[in-house]
This record gives sequence, structure tokens and C-alpha cells, in this order.
Amino acid sequence: MFSGGDQSAMRSGPGLMFQTLPKVFDSMGGGQFGQIVGALFFLLVLFAALTSSIALTESAVSTFEDELGWGRKKATVLLKKKAAWVSFDPLSDADLKRWSARQLRQYDKQISPQALNTLAFMAGRDLNRLSGELSKLAAYVETRPEIAEDDVREIVSPSLEYNVFELLNRLLEGNLGEAEKMVTNLLQNGQNPVGILAMLTRQLRQLTHMRYALDAGQPVQRVQELLKMHPYAAKQTARQCKSRSGDALKALYEACVAADYDVKSGRLRDSAALSAILLKIAEGKLASRRNS
Repeated sequence: MFSGGDQSAMRSGPGLMFQTLPKVFDSMGGGQFGQIVGALFFLLVLFAALTSSIALTESAVSTFEDELGWGRKKATVLLKKKAAWVSFDPLSDADLKRWSARQLRQYDKQISPQALNTLAFMAGRDLNRLSGELSKLAAYVETRPEIAEDDVREIVSPSLEYNVFELLNRLLEGNLGEAEKMVTNLLQNGQNPVGILAMLTRQLRQLTHMRYALDAGQPVQRVQELLKMHPYAAKQTARQCKSRSGDALKALYEACVAADYDVKSGRLRDSAALSAILLKIAEGKLASRRNS
């Protein structure tokens, strides 16, 4: 399936449903046939969602009937009045700071703000993983009371997103050999070429937005809010995008999207597509070196 460069859109859930599948339907039969199939598909999805909601309500109503002896009408009316959505959004930066302080209190440790930013950038914002990383860090610093940024960089296992960010750094610097080693390590650790390509595309899209916004005089914080980026990631992206012009970054992003489509449509093997993109990103810097 053609993901459009977003790794989350290749997984199950809203990304697959509302980003990837519409592109699949749009590519079927010249467009019109795909639109009809897509409309029927989403109509069936709506019907399935409605029937599932009725089934969920039925289980709650039955519980009130059996346990409290209420009638169906009374139980249904009460559920309608008291029903509420519960959202489990990622913690904000301030909440994450407070949560980390509570986690480290049991070890009698603290973490510097810069170290916490680096930790969130390297490991992501999943609390289960962060809890494990904080436990490792607390043991690593031994008698020292505070966890520093160097400790985080030394011991924390970086996420795929962070690895791809560093990979793109090497490519933009023209260090193709080092970049190929990083890709080899990622593949040996269970990542696949399509996932790496999707993350490269995502990062290049953010770099393009950031570069155009900075050229237009927008502050980094504004771009961070629009792209919903972590502050530390936004600062690193702002630094990274300065190596190429906005048009050059856009061209690289479009090349990644085209390669992703070629892989999903069977025109190109995933490994070949990834290798070609690595060379294309690095060749700008390599060409300037040759000319100098």
C-alpha cells in the first residue's frame, strides 16, 4: 500500500483507514471505479461502527438489568446522560517533566531539563518505555544525584525515528559510507527498507516545511506548533534544514514519495529504492565537494 511517506499510515488504525486506503481506492480503475468501491467500503465501515456501538451499549444495559434490576429504558436513559469520552493523549512537556520527577523519586534521583528533552527525543513519549529507560539511567549514574544529557546519549536505546534523524544528518553531510553502515545496522536489528524509507520521507517533509517557514520569517516555535513536534525535535530540525534550500528539500521529499509508490506498485524492490534514495540525498553534498 502507498503510505505517502508516513510510517504510521502503514499500520492498522486511523492512518491505514483514512490515509492509505483512500489512495489505494483512488488508484483503482482510473479513479471512478475506485471512488465507487471506496464509497461502498466506507459506508460498510459506518454500518459496522454503528452496530458495534449498539453492541457496546447493550452490554452495559444488560449489566444494570442483571445487577441492579433496572428496566432497559431506565438504564439506557442513564447511559445517555452520563456517557463521556475518555482521551489518553500524550503528556505535554510540563506533564512529562512532573511524571519523570515522580518516577525518579523512588530512586532518589533527578534529571536535568536538557537530559529529559534528549530522552524524549531519543526514546519517544511512550510512558512504558520511558519508565524502563529512567530505571536504567538511575542505575547507571550510581551515586550521582542527577542524570545528565551525556548519560542519556550513552545508555538509552534510540528509537527508529531518532536513528533515521541521525541517518539523514549523515546523508546531508555527504557521509554516504557512514549512512550505509547505519542502514545495515537498522536492517540487522529487524527494521525493513520500507519502514526506513517512510521515516526518511516523513523527516524530509518536516525539513521542507521548516525551511520554507524559516525563509518566510516564521519562528521555530510557530512551526513546532503547526507540525505538532517536540520542542527539542523542532530545534534539531531547524538546525538540520539549513544545509539545503527549501526547493532542494522539497525535491528530495518528492523523490522519496515517488520511490515509495514504485515499491508499493511493484515497480522497484524495496532495498533498491532505499539505496537509490540514500545516494540521491547525499549526492548534493558529494557534488559540491567534487566541484571544490
